Amino acid sequence: MKTSNSTFCEKYQNMGSSFWIMYGCLILFVLLLMTASIFGQSNQGKQIGVGLYSQVSADGYGLTNLPTVYIRNKQEVLFAGIALQKCLHTPSGIKIGYSYTVNNPYDQYGFARTSEFYFYADLGYNLRAKMGDATLRDEYTADAQAAEINVSSLRFNSVEGYAGFGVRRIFLKHFSWDTSLGFGGYYSLDFPDKFRLYYSQASLGLQLRTGITYTLSR
Repeated sequence: MKTSNSTFCEKYQNMGSSFWIMYGCLILFVLLLMTASIFGQSNQGKQIGVGLYSQVSADGYGLTNLPTVYIRNKQEVLFAGIALQKCLHTPSGIKIGYSYTVNNPYDQYGFARTSEFYFYADLGYNLRAKMGDATLRDEYTADAQAAEINVSSLRFNSVEGYAGFGVRRIFLKHFSWDTSLGFGGYYSLDFPDKFRLYYSQASLGLQLRTGITYTLSR
């Protein structure tokens, strides 16, 4: 049975982790703005936008939502986002990435194309992330001890990275439907070795991400 003091400590830790993740995302956004200068001094072709993605990957944390900001210069895009578990109320990490559009986003007459094909690479850091529902089911199925140690209360700090390809479909001028598939993996930095878990400290696998973006200027 949890005491009021332990409950307070958990809430305090969650608030602290949420603060640092939000702070980290703000720093990433500032870095994006500063790094935009690497694309050249001219403002021609530069765009800034926001997006909301949902993704699943090899990390076992389940469906994660990813609000993002991005800066684009012609065929290059830098983006950063904050990972949110359990719908949109549990911050669990940050992600930064880069993508390069293979086909020219503008046709010979200077009009934006409606479809873009790109390659991408991203890196993420997860802070106090929880196992996803599917991972928990596997854990309980594989070992009855999982219920005794309450694996749902475990939290993981990890790093992960993926590279792959994607397609953007532009509609209503400023909106895009963005879907990508990548391959990579994760590594848990503080894996609880004292427990016999079915969940692995490190693994390779796929990342599937889809979402809607809004470009502030086009």
